Amino acid sequence: MSEVAQGGATVFTDLGLSVFPIKNAALFWMNVLPSGEGNERTRHAACPVLRGSKWGGRNIERIGMAIRVACEW
Repeated sequence: MSEVAQGGATVFTDLGLSVFPIKNAALFWMNVLPSGEGNERTRHAACPVLRGSKWGGRNIERIGMAIRVACEW
């Protein structure tokens, strides 16, 4: 993740939680319950970056899911 001057938060609407990007940090969550069903509470949105730029990746979360939950690809 990169750091931005203003904006760029990831917002979890059902949890009332906003997480702002920090350089060299990662945000990780499991979006699947132990039953294999999706966890609606992990619904999230990205706020626009107002100043600066935001870089990140998605592969880590998919690797974590594949390790813990049997998935059909």
